[in-house]
Amino acid sequence: RVPANKAISGAISAPLKKSLGLKWNHQSTFTSADPYFSKSSSKELAIAQLTQLLLTERGERVMLPSFGTSLKNLLFEPLTDSLVALAAQEIEIAVKEFVPLITLLKITMFQNDNMYGYGLPGIQISLLFRLKSNSEVLNLKVKI
Repeated sequence: RVPANKAISGAISAPLKKSLGLKWNHQSTFTSADPYFSKSSSKELAIAQLTQLLLTERGERVMLPSFGTSLKNLLFEPLTDSLVALAAQEIEIAVKEFVPLITLLKITMFQNDNMYGYGLPGIQISLLFRLKSNSEVLNLKVKI
């Protein structure tokens, strides 16, 4: 199709005098409950980074194609020992590269054919890890 030279007036559904878009609510004073950027401790930061790393598909991030894992490709495969070892190796490599403030202690995987309901399969990954800054051991469960 060739684009028209003039816009059709009935094609725009919003009134032309109103501008539509996002508004940034600027406040001159902040409260601790509602800051622009929230600060987090190393424990909260490590949990957030691990969750983001595991749920991001490799190649999904712009300008950082090696970030993430390919765990979603394992959903329809039988959960054998070799597949668990392959997924654990991929998780270990990704964690060493992108979340250097933790040390992985144990990786456990469970497969459920009805995890999300409606017969959709899923994998639950349980990570036991320790922060390098202290000896606190944490557990993270992620559903894929």
